[in-house]
Amino acid sequence: MKANHSVETLICKDKYKQMQLKSNIPEIIEKLERVKTVLGGNGAPPTIPDFSDAMLSALNAGMGKMKFRIFNKGLDANNNSLGDYTGNKTRLTKRKFSIAAEDEFEEKDRKKARRNLNRIRKSSLDETYTEYEKYRLSRGRQVEYKDLEVEGSLRRSIETVKVDNSKVVIAITNEETAKIAGYQEQQIGNIRAGQNARTGNAAPARIFEVSESECEQIKAEGNAAISQVIKKLFEQ
Repeated sequence: MKANHSVETLICKDKYKQMQLKSNIPEIIEKLERVKTVLGGNGAPPTIPDFSDAMLSALNAGMGKMKFRIFNKGLDANNNSLGDYTGNKTRLTKRKFSIAAEDEFEEKDRKKARRNLNRIRKSSLDETYTEYEKYRLSRGRQVEYKDLEVEGSLRRSIETVKVDNSKVVIAITNEETAKIAGYQEQQIGNIRAGQNARTGNAAPARIFEVSESECEQIKAEGNAAISQVIKKLFEQ
């Protein structure tokens, strides 16, 4: 996704899954250096400033909006629902809480999970759930639609990172959660295409990238912030 503005966004995949912000800052710097030469060397304008803070601010705003879309609203980058939780469903019973002895729960967490499920069981005796939905309910999560959040580790691992003065990226900075993100995109793409969720090879869903509205917000805020930096530069 590109734009003829001073800020553009694109998706790249390398060691980490990244939602990357690039800019034409190098071109701006080159032009300013030419102006500096024409105006008499070191006379004006002053040293080229660090634009990364302005870009970081813009990207943080877009990242917050992207996270809300994915983890709160359960939507992909095209604003389509990520779908429902599927699988064989059974009722919650006193003996079947979907919390096996080998589950990696601390005892305190296990008791809390059982209380959560027991409360739900008493309030909806005839409701049925998949095993994964039971797990989510035990952790206090909703099951009305997919939102890709259980413990919050994936949400937290999406960060804005300064690379240098001309580049800031949104990146999934943990390699394991980056793999989970890729798996979720592939799984949802497979389900949408009517293929096996685990073994299908459909086009992955577009989830962990900026949507059109998020991109427009980043561009608008980035251009405004960079313009302010340049304005201050010439006012010095």
